[in-house]
Amino acid sequence: MKPVRETYNQMKASGIVKTQREFSRLCGRRGSWTSSSISRNKAMSLDTMLYCYMRVMEARDHAATNSRLEKTESLNQTLNDIWHVICCDIEHRHLNLSRT
Repeated sequence: MKPVRETYNQMKASGIVKTQREFSRLCGRRGSWTSSSISRNKAMSLDTMLYCYMRVMEARDHAATNSRLEKTESLNQTLNDIWHVICCDIEHRHLNLSRT
C-alpha cells in the first residue's frame, strides 16, 4: 500500500487538503494521525484508503454539481490514482492467498 506521506503530498498538491489535520479527517482519522503515521513511515491501510476514496468521490460529485470542471477533472485523476493503489493491493493480497 502507498505510504501516508506520499498520499498526503498528492492530496495537498492537488488542493484537496491544505494541512495534515485536514488529511487525517479526510481519511476518517484523528487529527494527529497523519503526522504520527508520517513520522513512523507507515503505509495507508486498505480500509483507510477506501474511506479516503469515498470522501474524494463526494468532493468530486460536489464540484461537478457546482459546474467546477477543472476541479472535477483534478479530483477524477486523484480518484483514478487511489483506485489503482487499492486494486494493486487487493491483487497482491489475492496472489499471496493463492500461494498458501
